[in-house]
Amino acid sequence: MKIGDLVENKNSESRMSGVIVGWSDHQYSDPREERRDPVVLWADGRCNWIVRHRVDVVREVYENR
Repeated sequence: MKIGDLVENKNSESRMSGVIVGWSDHQYSDPREERRDPVVLWADGRCNWIVRHRVDVVREVYENR
């Protein structure tokens, strides 16, 4: 998972989609970068963090190499 990836919320009946825009810094998050929870801009306009095991990556962003 990385910033820009399109994700779906597995906990949502509609499987709402969104884009990862950052990483959590809340007190319950694991401080290691690869373990932090994603902050997602959802299709309905909300922007909040979600536990990483509750989202599926639909499409990954490809970086120019």
